[in-house]
Amino acid sequence: MTTSEHILVVEDEEGVRHAQVEMLTALEHVDLDASILMLLPPVIEDPDPLVRFRIAELLGNTDPTGNEKVLAHLSSDADELVRRVAGALRVESANE
Repeated sequence: MTTSEHILVVEDEEGVRHAQVEMLTALEHVDLDASILMLLPPVIEDPDPLVRFRIAELLGNTDPTGNEKVLAHLSSDADELVRRVAGALRVESANE
């Protein structure tokens, strides 16, 4: 089991949600290099809107231009808040 699998796979459903949200929150304080970005694809399609909200927030606040494809994808998310935060961060990056 890799580190990313260990972080993302927890037997308890509530534990999965909390582990992923905590992981994304902690990543705000580190440089997002290629090895860390490789941890993120599974959470982009997470069924929990809170997790998708946090990934949009993280990517939009760290490098909105470099993460435009993911933000564009999340701006059409099923959850309104995910769509709104991803869309707002895309607009902010276009105005800078």
